[in-house]
Amino acid sequence: MVTLGLKLFLAHVLGDFVFQPDRWVKGKTDNKHKSKHLYLHIAIHALMLLLLLKFDVFYWKAFLTIIVSHLIIDITKTHLYGRVNKKALFWLDQLAHSGFILLAVYLYEPYAISLQPLFTNEVMLFLVATICVTFVSSIIIKQSLSSWGLEAREASRGKSSQQGNRAKIRNGFTYPCWQIHWLSGTAVPLLLYFDEPMAGNRIFNCRQINFSFQ
Repeated sequence: MVTLGLKLFLAHVLGDFVFQPDRWVKGKTDNKHKSKHLYLHIAIHALMLLLLLKFDVFYWKAFLTIIVSHLIIDITKTHLYGRVNKKALFWLDQLAHSGFILLAVYLYEPYAISLQPLFTNEVMLFLVATICVTFVSSIIIKQSLSSWGLEAREASRGKSSQQGNRAKIRNGFTYPCWQIHWLSGTAVPLLLYFDEPMAGNRIFNCRQINFSFQ
């Protein structure tokens, strides 16, 4: 079951992410079911499946299930562009493809779905560690910086033309600027400086959090 599932998922990843140029995606979006790029995309998926399944006719049901479902899902997706949130549409698309891949595997190697393995000590420890690293640590770092008087504040209030976060640096000095990466939950110290004398202040970009050093 694992071997077949890995082959089908690999074929999907290659077809959807490796061998699909951006112009094909745009062509499908613009022309929908009339786009030649849609059918080229499906042909690539078919070729990947045939190669990974070694042209074994035994898997014809899995082949047809994935190819037909992929075509229907992609056509539906092209007609939903502009009506559904782009990110939500992407994840729904991938979820639907994954569901049919699991169905194709089930046709040959029936399996039972159990949630019990998710509640083992190892999995629970992994979840706790992941949450602490991605969410809890960023809050702790933010509170620690706040206690040092490095409060985050919005840059250039009322000026919509200025976007992003900045750190203010005065001549002849080097100031630390901490970047908070919310996804990884880590703080990266950056030493920003300039080596040529100049008048006034220079503004350097510092993403995620805006600090002003006086």
